[in-house]
Amino acid sequence: MIKKQIRFKYKKGYRFERRVMELLKKAGCYSIRAGKSSFPDICAITGTGEPVFIECKNRAKIPFDPIKLLSKEEYRNALELVKANNTPFILAFNKKGKIIGVCVGGKGIHLLYKLGFR
Repeated sequence: MIKKQIRFKYKKGYRFERRVMELLKKAGCYSIRAGKSSFPDICAITGTGEPVFIECKNRAKIPFDPIKLLSKEEYRNALELVKANNTPFILAFNKKGKIIGVCVGGKGIHLLYKLGFR
């Protein structure tokens, strides 16, 4: 029983990641999904050659501050990626069926609408 619940949650997250990848594809990006719950979930390259890291969270309840969806370790790793690579890091989450994007670390805000995030 517990195994089925874990598998269901994994499939639910996988489907959301695929939706985000489709959104990126429509925006002209090339994206790769990292398997086995690695961090970040998706690495993408925009049409202009700019790399972007994306972490996907598909939760029923979204806190007022969506950054709190990330664990402390994930948040620390996201900031390190932004600082080390000077690359945008986007947190993508599902809110009432819409894919919402939030930039972590202040870089890449210009990319959100360009990539189709709301």
